[in-house]
Amino acid sequence: MEALGTMAGGVAHDLNNILGVVVGYAELILMNGNTSSSIRSQLEKIMEGGHKATAVVDDLLTLARRGVANRQVINLNNIIVETQQSPEYENLLVNHPFVTIKVDIEPDLLNVSGSSIHLAKTLFNLVFKRK
Repeated sequence: MEALGTMAGGVAHDLNNILGVVVGYAELILMNGNTSSSIRSQLEKIMEGGHKATAVVDDLLTLARRGVANRQVINLNNIIVETQQSPEYENLLVNHPFVTIKVDIEPDLLNVSGSSIHLAKTLFNLVFKRK
């Protein structure tokens, strides 16, 4: 287990370096301001994907006992709405056109403590199973 933890920590460190470059350059291009709305949207998706990948790296660091699990106070309704606006959700609808998703949000839902990334992944796992 210690060897796995060491390996996970090394992989996480390397991935963090790569993600820093990807997200950093996307941010620099957006800050430049000379981008059309379609390119801006694509750059924002790159940044969003980079932030999600960073959450996976955080999981690896937690596994390696070099990091702390990322927990925060979140509203599940907000996670559901954000999930419906994600590229993954769009892909789900395109790849599974016969799947109907019914959302019934409770307006007075209390906040919970957890990881927004993990809750979003859980929602997708409830909708479809990867082959």
